[in-house]
Amino acid sequence: MSGIVRKLQKILKSLLVTGLILAIALGLVGQLVRDRSVILALFMYLPLPLIGLIAIGVDAIYRGQAVPKGRFVLGSLGLIALIGSSLPMIGFGPGSRAGGGGVEISLLHWNVYWGGGRPSEPTRWASIRREILSHPADLVVLSEAPGGGWIDQLVTDLGPGANRVQVEHVPGSTDWYRLVVCSKGPLRLVRSEKFTDGVGMVVEAEVRGRLVRLLVVDARSNPLLPRSPRLNEIAAICRSARASGEPIDLIVGDFNTIARSLGFDAIEAEGYALASRSSKDWRGTFPSLLPVYDIDHVWVGSQFTVMESHLFTNLASDHRGQVARFVARD
Repeated sequence: MSGIVRKLQKILKSLLVTGLILAIALGLVGQLVRDRSVILALFMYLPLPLIGLIAIGVDAIYRGQAVPKGRFVLGSLGLIALIGSSLPMIGFGPGSRAGGGGVEISLLHWNVYWGGGRPSEPTRWASIRREILSHPADLVVLSEAPGGGWIDQLVTDLGPGANRVQVEHVPGSTDWYRLVVCSKGPLRLVRSEKFTDGVGMVVEAEVRGRLVRLLVVDARSNPLLPRSPRLNEIAAICRSARASGEPIDLIVGDFNTIARSLGFDAIEAEGYALASRSSKDWRGTFPSLLPVYDIDHVWVGSQFTVMESHLFTNLASDHRGQVARFVARD
């Protein structure tokens, strides 16, 4: 019987080690080639930091001999995967875009998971409200915002003069969304937007006399959907807005797309910078307990200088939030 057990253990070990090596190889291919097809996109979304840590741990358990003919081979591959996939996920401060002497504006974005889950839970929403208030911002942008009077509670919490605009799904819709922008200053809903596998709204906000235009985005999360078409359409919306003399200053929301996606190249080509790269934080936003994916973004137009960004975690939501601070260029 012991011989059968040893043989089974050997088979399981071989499957585990082979699976880890294959996952690392496919994940690295995905990171390098990026989402040029749906299959490559699936490879790009393999959680390499976690896979790398598991590979290192497994090799440690086998004392560096998980791969029989090479000491610490699996651990070395795991380390390569861990470092290679982690470095792009770490912000390194504002860099060359720091500086500026114009109007300073701060923005908080957070996917609040319908107020703490489905169904929404009052104590979780109370925690989310406290979290938002602990990060004072001129503009508060919420994805998957709760309904009813809960947003009214938040607007009241923000203080005298605060108000909000929003767009949401129609009753009975299979695709749920509710996008909300809150501010103490004037707000105007300019229009709603629809693009491939997503929706959005354009909002004008006045902050200390400076008009700011936001495109708030909500994209579907189906992993089998290509991301580039929706991102190219968002870039086209911004290009058209600039040509009409009403440029979009900020693109904000839950894109359900990691920053390495090819489609973001089109948005960067329009002059937008990813605010979280100016943080000194781990940039992952989902899931909040183990944020291996950076799918929520604040993109800042060239008319602003990014000063800083920081991310925060509150497990009442399944996403992390972000606060970005930027200054209008003179």
